[in-house]
Order: sequence, then structure tokens, then C-alpha cells
Amino acid sequence: SVLEGILLAQLQIALSL
Repeated sequence: SVLEGILLAQLQIALSL
């Protein structure tokens, strides 16, 4: 789902910090 995609993107951003 779209929300799932957003959540996954948030995780990737957090890991990139």
C-alpha cells in the first residue's frame, strides 16, 4: 500500500542518517 511505501521510505531515511 501507499502508506507501507511511506513507512519503508522513513526506515531507509533513518538508516541513512
